[in-house]
Amino acid sequence: MRQKYPAFLDDYSYLADAYIHLQEITGDQSYLYRAKKITDYVANNFSDEESGYFFFTGKNQKDAIVRKVELYDGAIPSANAVMAKNLLYLSIVFDEKDMYSKALDMIFSLRDIFTKHPGSFGIWSATAMNLAAGIHEIVIIGTGMIPLLSEVLHLYLPNKVLQASNIPSEMPLLHKKGNFEKNAIYLCRNFECREPVNTVDELIIQLDSPLF
Repeated sequence: MRQKYPAFLDDYSYLADAYIHLQEITGDQSYLYRAKKITDYVANNFSDEESGYFFFTGKNQKDAIVRKVELYDGAIPSANAVMAKNLLYLSIVFDEKDMYSKALDMIFSLRDIFTKHPGSFGIWSATAMNLAAGIHEIVIIGTGMIPLLSEVLHLYLPNKVLQASNIPSEMPLLHKKGNFEKNAIYLCRNFECREPVNTVDELIIQLDSPLF
């Protein structure tokens, strides 16, 4: 069925963000592929080559007199800020260097203004802080991974990428991650992983010590 009204940038960015969170909660990797499909569509249809950000309207929407670019985080986050966050997350999940570079360009081009006015650029500032702290890549595998996943989700870890699976996968973070019949938690950075642990308490100890 053809949609009655065209979707805007915030529709796509928030939906991709929701898919990312659904994957973290369920361990269903198909949600990440959906998020990537949306993100690729946005890149092809909403990009502003001059500014490096995304327009609020798609290139095929003909009723917009001016195609604007929104950057401020107001009562709701700006769609560009959410897209930058999505790009950063998905660039790690899919090991996509171009996505990573795009996210960095968007974030760092605003660094002066959100440093001076963080209240108006909350999501931008938070994402930049996560980058500065370093992104934890946390992988949980095993047929009984759901309880471990639930425990990890209760930790306050804003600077993380989290994937969990009970079956082998070719996705970069999940690939060649041991015996899926046994539960294990991997803490990685730039795809370099520590020895797997079996409990969240052991993971916390790893998180509290220098990674590499």
